Amino acid sequence: MTSVPVVHPASHAPYVAFGGRLGLSNAGQLELLRGAVAQGVPLRTRVHGSSMTPFIRDGDVVVIEPMAGAPPRIGEVVAVALPVGGRMVVHRVVATVGNGWLIRGDSCPGSDAVVDAQAIVGRVGRVERQGRRVHLGLGPQGSWIAALSRSGALTRINAVGRAPRVAASRALTTVQGVPAYRRAARRIAPPVVVSEASPADMTSLWRQMASCQAGPPRAGPDVLRFAARLGGRVAGFADLVHVPEERGAWAGDWLASLAVRARYRGLGVGQALVRRVVAEAEVRGIGELRLAVCEDDRRTIRLCRKLGFEPVVVAALEPVIREGRACDARRRVIMRRR
Repeated sequence: MTSVPVVHPASHAPYVAFGGRLGLSNAGQLELLRGAVAQGVPLRTRVHGSSMTPFIRDGDVVVIEPMAGAPPRIGEVVAVALPVGGRMVVHRVVATVGNGWLIRGDSCPGSDAVVDAQAIVGRVGRVERQGRRVHLGLGPQGSWIAALSRSGALTRINAVGRAPRVAASRALTTVQGVPAYRRAARRIAPPVVVSEASPADMTSLWRQMASCQAGPPRAGPDVLRFAARLGGRVAGFADLVHVPEERGAWAGDWLASLAVRARYRGLGVGQALVRRVVAEAEVRGIGELRLAVCEDDRRTIRLCRKLGFEPVVVAALEPVIREGRACDARRRVIMRRR
């Protein structure tokens, strides 16, 4: 889950911010949290995403407290700066691995990474939902949740709860894959319009899509985001990311964060986004554009092959890909378009 700092009334000190909502990037949120922790002050923040459901839900408010030099306990929910990409997430400690800790979202099938103490910025001491405190998922029961997560049972339990929605989604996906449906839907649907995304566009879409995604690291000024709209509604987005040489194996230019809302699939949204990113890369004189995609994401692989991308082995990235597979059992495929 990602977070956006919110204020706490002055009468409820000691929290770090007063007087208004602070709309920050994920990197900005991380730096604000680091600053609060350095002063020993808790930070109250609203979280977005579905990676910790059902225990922490989209829009809940959490209080992140300093670790105060104590190591995290198995089952605790912590704020973590992930080693790849510098993102901040609020996920659970599910196991110890050597001198580090394995971090995973409660509704994610795979883990984020094994992190060290420096990456764990704080622990979640309180969760509020619609003004009321939520106790389930914190405290002693956290160790049981972590055990269920390690064994895979938590994923199966969550799957049972999601079964009706998954069935409906699969039915929709089947229909969207029928050529006759796609042709008819594209004729009657409004045209897809792709433009640079505003912060409001990104917030609107991230709140409605899964947050367990992977890709190359990002540097703020080097990310150009595009949003696709159908009839004025945001239907999908994609990034053109430049990773500088000093960032290591991921250095280069990337098509990243390609995502289309389920209801709009089959209408040409993904194709329009990829074409727009490719066109921008050509305007900028970029010689090679890469994409990191999970090997089981056949829809995206088919689309990108159609638009000129081909699988490629990048020797410098192979250790990173193997490490990622060890964490979440999903292998990433690198594709390239010249």
